[in-house]
Amino acid sequence: MTNKTKPISLFERLELLNQVCRGWMNNYRLTNIYAKVKKLDEWLRIK
Repeated sequence: MTNKTKPISLFERLELLNQVCRGWMNNYRLTNIYAKVKKLDEWLRIK
C-alpha cells in the first residue's frame, strides 16, 4: 500500500490505509489496545 511504485493516487492510497486502520480497530476493539489508541487519539486532537 505504501509502495511508491504502485500507480495509484494519493487519495486512493489514503483510502486503503484508512480501511486497514478501521479493520484493525474493529478487530481489537474489545482489547486493551483500544483504550490506548483512544488515549492517543485524544492526545493527538488536543495538539
